[in-house]
Amino acid sequence: MANGCLRVTPALFKGMTQDEKLDCLFEVAMDTQIRVAKIEKWGWLKVSTQFFASMIGGALILLFAMHYGVKL
Repeated sequence: MANGCLRVTPALFKGMTQDEKLDCLFEVAMDTQIRVAKIEKWGWLKVSTQFFASMIGGALILLFAMHYGVKL
């Protein structure tokens, strides 16, 4: 899984021994764990992006309401 992609067809999986199947599943599980850990490290970016997006959205709604004379 050097390139982050493991492709195993059902026919190839059927032809594997039990140990090879377990090794394959272990590699997939470990790769998934590593990817989730990397995503979780960037949680602060998600929160801060949502905060600033809501600020910009609120400002745009306020400008729109003031421009068209909508009472909030």
